[in-house]
Amino acid sequence: MGPQHPSTHGVLRLVLKLSGEKVVECIPVMGYLHRGLEKIFEWRTYHQGIRYADQSDYVSNMLNEHAYAGAMEAIAGIDVPRRAEYIRVIVDELSRCASHLVWLGTYGLDVGATTPFLWCLRDREEILDLFEELCGSRMNFNYYRPGGVLYDFPPGWLSKLERYLDRYAQHIEEDYVRVLEGNEIFLERTVGVGVIPADVAIAYGLSGPMLRGSGVAWDLRVDRPYSIYPELKSMKPAVFPEGDAFARFKTRVQEMRLAIAIVRECIAKLPGGAMRARLGHVWKCPKGESYYTVEGAKGEVGIYMISDGRSPNPSRTPSRSSARWISSSVRWTASARHRQWAPAHAAAPGAPAPCDARLPVREARAARAVARPHRVAPRARDEHLQVRVVPDVREGLPAARDLDLVPVQERLPPPPDARAARVVLPDPHGADRAVR
Repeated sequence: MGPQHPSTHGVLRLVLKLSGEKVVECIPVMGYLHRGLEKIFEWRTYHQGIRYADQSDYVSNMLNEHAYAGAMEAIAGIDVPRRAEYIRVIVDELSRCASHLVWLGTYGLDVGATTPFLWCLRDREEILDLFEELCGSRMNFNYYRPGGVLYDFPPGWLSKLERYLDRYAQHIEEDYVRVLEGNEIFLERTVGVGVIPADVAIAYGLSGPMLRGSGVAWDLRVDRPYSIYPELKSMKPAVFPEGDAFARFKTRVQEMRLAIAIVRECIAKLPGGAMRARLGHVWKCPKGESYYTVEGAKGEVGIYMISDGRSPNPSRTPSRSSARWISSSVRWTASARHRQWAPAHAAAPGAPAPCDARLPVREARAARAVARPHRVAPRARDEHLQVRVVPDVREGLPAARDLDLVPVQERLPPPPDARAARVVLPDPHGADRAVR
């Protein structure tokens, strides 16, 4: 199947083994995802490469720019000003929210919910408006610089951000959580679906929400700290042990709550001072190499940069994209092997689910089954067709009655004669002709 074109850039090919309409095995072919960004970095200066880091993930651009700028700073030993570090964390967490909103809206569409997609675009548009006011762009921001950021916050920008955070936090609870977590259809299509155990997630190299949704407490902001994250008291990663699609949904929703708390703490502690180190207009990175990682919205984002000390361009800049590892895990989730695994809450028979939203769903499903009307039997294909109601075998239901309907022959018009009719139509040229 494929190569498909699921996004603006990059394609994915899946080799499927089918048994009828059931997917038995799925092998993703990852080579089509290569877009030549590593070679582009080699032909651009260090400052120009930041703009192309945006395109490696144009949904969470700031996080990729952070990894690229951090690799340069690690080689050169540049000290980033304190105010610039706080600004970076604020824009990083806003970019994480923008990415999660795209995921949440499209995920709702995939499971049948249309309205949350519009709500997610509503909240994401306000983040892009803030970014546009900050750096002049809504997509390819080109905001990071070695040693800091390009611009400081405009006047009144932080006040707008605080008002947005209040609205955003209210929307998370009243729109996304209330509508989706309590929706029976959403739970039916996510609970126990696509289970990835912790050992399988580690074996596939997953990171970010995919890994923490499988119960592995690994967050680069805590376990491999960078910037000012070790100083933030609100930095508490979200971890859920079930490993199914619903656990990954809860992980991302909790990360949006966490991002709001982190941004609010950074605003309260925002120091004064410069927002960029003075490096000069023409700057060459000294000789060396480094690998700088950032906790991206989809997982670990890493830049391995090599500098020869002579050229204004990096010699090599391989990168680690979490999307490649997530796509490779499709081989597990789309195959029949993962169905033998069950979420952690289903391991013990009769044990209550850890999520209080799941147990009422089962109760509601049982109550609806009792109140369900009688099923109508499928119509038999014979000339004396009659429809009857089949009584349900559940206890407490009233006895069903047969419906006396007229046979199908008396309700339908008689079939036309099998012989073709011969019609005489006037010819526009004056001669009559027979049309069969």
